[in-house]
Amino acid sequence: MISVFLIATLPLSFFGIIEQFLGTMFEKCVMSIVTIVGFIADTRIAFEKRW
Repeated sequence: MISVFLIATLPLSFFGIIEQFLGTMFEKCVMSIVTIVGFIADTRIAFEKRW
């Protein structure tokens, strides 16, 4: 169930990454890295198969 939620919210996370690059200098330097790492973690958790 968590995987379905994460897959459904991935487009919103991708939009958040683009939004960070349009912000202030702090958002471009620091928060964009945090957002990208979160997006990668969500993608990995969503598509990882647990048997």
